[in-house]
Order: sequence, then C-alpha cells, then structure tokens
Amino acid sequence: MDNHYKPSSIRWTHEQIKWILRWSEIIQSGRWPSDYKESGYVGGNKSHNQRAPYETPIQIWAELTKRIERTNQDGYFLQAVYSNDNRIAEMERIAKAFHMDINEVSDRVERALRYCTGWCRRWMKCSSCRVKDCPSRGKKKAYEYGSWRY
Repeated sequence: MDNHYKPSSIRWTHEQIKWILRWSEIIQSGRWPSDYKESGYVGGNKSHNQRAPYETPIQIWAELTKRIERTNQDGYFLQAVYSNDNRIAEMERIAKAFHMDINEVSDRVERALRYCTGWCRRWMKCSSCRVKDCPSRGKKKAYEYGSWRY
C-alpha cells in the first residue's frame, strides 16, 4: 500500500478502501494524509474552495463508515484488520476472541471489503441514488449484505 490518493481520486476500489482504513485516525480528525513528496515550494495554495479543509476527509470517512455499518460484524472485522499494521495478528486475535478459524475471519473480511467497493451503494436502488453520470444508472438492483452474491 505505497499509493497515495487524493480525495478527488477516491472511487471506492479495494486498494483505496484499505488505504483509507490504514489512515483512518488522520482522516477521522478532518485531515488528509500527506503524500510526503518534497517539492521545495513554500507558498500556500492560492485557489479558493467553497468547502472547509476538514469537510472532504470527514465526508469520505462518513461514506466508508456507512458502508461498513451495512456489513454488520464483518465490517468491524474489516475495519480492525486494515487499520492495524499487523493484519495477520489482528485476524488471529479476532478468530480467538470469537471462536472462529482464521480462514473464516479472512473470508468475512474480504466479503465485507467486496461489498463496500464500487461507486454506488449496493443497498440503494438506482432511482434513489444521487450519483450523477453513474455507469450503472438504472441497471442495478438493491442488495442487503446477507443476500448479496459474493
């Protein structure tokens, strides 16, 4: 996960969701992680934005939180695993705490991740969705997490 994503480039891919979870503490606080590239430029940003600087990170975190909540317990496993530096140890801890096999934890985490990906919310019908220029407009059905084909 060496990539860095700008808020405008978030399309809810697997890697982007993992990256957001990895930087969850910073994003929840209303800041966006720096890409750590030194440019040598010391001036400020001269563009004027209609939004407060904390607004976009908070909106992105709120959207991911909403998606995670729809996956019930699996979403919390997803959040715990990918916000931790040692994913295997975290999966082992969850497996032990919930009396499951580590493979089951891994499957549930990946299933929740697949459900959270994609531009549209899976549980919302196209007629209720407000995403403009959606490639799936009018083509998708709404699915709840338990009934969605993995």
